[in-house]
Amino acid sequence: MTTKYPTKKEILTAKPLFKNSDLNLIKKWKKEKWKITITNQEKIIAIKQLIFSFCKKYNIEIEIQTNNKIAKYSEKKKKIYLKNTSIITALHETSHAIFGKSETTACVWSIQLFSLTFPKAYNQLKWKRHMLLKK
Repeated sequence: MTTKYPTKKEILTAKPLFKNSDLNLIKKWKKEKWKITITNQEKIIAIKQLIFSFCKKYNIEIEIQTNNKIAKYSEKKKKIYLKNTSIITALHETSHAIFGKSETTACVWSIQLFSLTFPKAYNQLKWKRHMLLKK
């Protein structure tokens, strides 16, 4: 079965999927946790805190494993696998844990939240299909 990924246009023109409380949560996290990170290890800890904050909000339990070859969410194991300190990737995989398998939902939710919380960083990224990458 082939996974259907949304186009850039579909992502950018989709109605907002996040709640105001989601946006408030990530903005508070940015101010209180992310702004003070310096080392890679501190960033990993902060990203785990963000994921667990969303899990608590949505009343789900998951595990997080870092330093993997790929980033993904395993519904069977209830586990998020992260390969780096990408906030968008962390949000994307968290969206799968919250909302399910839909790539469109995961892309829209994560990119919308990221672009509103980190507008300068968002504007420095380039699109490659459904993904945002560093230039």
